[in-house]
Amino acid sequence: MAPVTITSLRKEFGSLTAVDDVTFDVDAGQVFGLLGPNGAGKTTLIRCLLGYLQPTGGSAAALGGSTRKPAIRARIGYLPGDLRLEPRLTGNQIVDVRTRLLRHAGRRVSSTDIDAIAARLSLPLNRRFATLSKGNKQKVGVLLA
Repeated sequence: MAPVTITSLRKEFGSLTAVDDVTFDVDAGQVFGLLGPNGAGKTTLIRCLLGYLQPTGGSAAALGGSTRKPAIRARIGYLPGDLRLEPRLTGNQIVDVRTRLLRHAGRRVSSTDIDAIAARLSLPLNRRFATLSKGNKQKVGVLLA
């Protein structure tokens, strides 16, 4: 089974059809781009795939199951294009808050893994988020995802 499977996905908001009968698979190792003009339904489709929105019809699955299931959702990382985090906090504080929330929800989070990823990305977690370059802000997002 493909890691991502969208089948006849449809999402309506009242009389507005945001996504209409979309079907595709993304195979393991495949790089996949979702392109279209503003208002085409790209974000709505992603939100359905991530389990944030319930499709009106069809299905969206990842890693062999519905992303509405907590066990599947726990295995997915998501980095939005418009990442917004508290500008006054340092990267370390942001990571600490996120880690505490995940652990409270029963997720295993390894401090060793966090430190290794931050080091690999050369991420200055001691600086306030507002002072980071766009690239380093995105790196914080990658670490959180």
